[in-house]
Amino acid sequence: MATEYALRMGDGKRVFLTKEKIMEEIEAGIANAADLDEILPLSADKIDKLAEILMMPGKAVSVEQGMEIPVTHDIGTIRLDGDQGNSGVGIPSSRLVGYMMHERAFGADTMELGHIDYSFKPVKPVVSNECQAMEVCQQNMIIPLFYGAMPNMGLYYTPDGPFENPGDLMKAFKIQEAWDSMEHAAEHLTRDTVWVMQKLFASGADGINFDTTAAAGDADMYGTLHAIEALRKEFPDMYIEAGMAGEMMLGMHGGLQYDGVTLAGLWPHQQAPLIAKAGANVFGPSLAILMLIAAMVLIIQTAFLGASRAMYSMSEEGNLPKFFGKMNIYGTPVNAMIVIALFNIGFIFLKTPSVILAASAIGYVCAIGISLFAYVKAKLDSDFSKLERPFKAPKGWQYVALLFGIFNLPLCLIGVVYLNSLEVGWTSTIVGFVVFSLYIPLWYYSQNENKVPAEREKATSSESTFQGQQREEVKNYTLPLFSPYYIFLKYSND
Repeated sequence: MATEYALRMGDGKRVFLTKEKIMEEIEAGIANAADLDEILPLSADKIDKLAEILMMPGKAVSVEQGMEIPVTHDIGTIRLDGDQGNSGVGIPSSRLVGYMMHERAFGADTMELGHIDYSFKPVKPVVSNECQAMEVCQQNMIIPLFYGAMPNMGLYYTPDGPFENPGDLMKAFKIQEAWDSMEHAAEHLTRDTVWVMQKLFASGADGINFDTTAAAGDADMYGTLHAIEALRKEFPDMYIEAGMAGEMMLGMHGGLQYDGVTLAGLWPHQQAPLIAKAGANVFGPSLAILMLIAAMVLIIQTAFLGASRAMYSMSEEGNLPKFFGKMNIYGTPVNAMIVIALFNIGFIFLKTPSVILAASAIGYVCAIGISLFAYVKAKLDSDFSKLERPFKAPKGWQYVALLFGIFNLPLCLIGVVYLNSLEVGWTSTIVGFVVFSLYIPLWYYSQNENKVPAEREKATSSESTFQGQQREEVKNYTLPLFSPYYIFLKYSND
């Protein structure tokens, strides 16, 4: 009987699963997460490591030496002494005891003092108690102790606050009144936050954590940015952290700006410069930005490998010089990758991403159009239609492909050239066509290189010889692909 391992579900229910079932569950969960977030799945060694942790009999997990990271906690000690259903285990203890437990037993490197309501507005009436708690904790602790709370601008709207709820105003089509309500609430949020932190910083706080910033949209962020700016000006040495409620900034107001930048719709990499401009030391999505950079590196690597493999294949078929077919000891077409890298570095001199994308759009439109016309040719030519392929589209699709081919070339190509000229000038169009036309001299050069050794031809069977002849025909069609109408008109009349 297969060994089963004791595990617990999210609700605490104990289950017993075999190794095979555990691996199945892990892989299914990873695949689902990768699909939802459009990220790369975990590698096989990381999956094995995760499974190893889950199947540990003692369920005691530590960190390997050299792999340690700083440990911190938000919402203070609420996870210990709180009992709200969604967080906290309801252990009766003071906040001081909770902080000392985190420092001395749980290995926390930083902590934060936080009120049970965990928002700045409710702290105002009890700020004296919070100041006293901060002083007592600082007298008994060594690690840095911040004060953490949410800006939580929603508390400034009715029924909890003095300003009318902008959601209700918008439903009544009172747009200007809704804007005014959000702007007034943002001003009060800034004022309250600065006032609370003036008291707590005087009582020994090492810094502030603006938790879940922008939960109420761009006006929430607007008030927070001005609070950060005011605190940095008054307390140059204060450590200020800002964490985000989500990735994209919701445009509840839509017209608020900071440092000339409209806040609505900003993504983390666009928010970070504004947070730094205001004076914060740490921005919550910074880790996410690093992960995005790592993901982009992987995407670039994938693109390099795909493009270099395509050039290698074309070199093997005789449609590009043999220079591009050189492989290194790891089986990677190194020359093709170097050329692609040099081209991409050259594109950087176009200076702006929009110009690079504009130049690339010409290549995309031409490539899609050529592919569609090539499909039409393959369907109409009797020799090509006999070739075996794993999938054949139903009858009639050649006319659909022809329609979209004509749509791409020349209609979309003309549109792309026209839009490029309006938006980014003629540089991108010139670069796009120059790069695209470089294939012509390369193709002619490849035709004059040495042919495939005769020994390879003799070793082929009669069937492979027939396929080789078809491949030679396909190879000889490559140059006219530069003009898709030429290939279509020429070969449809054969």
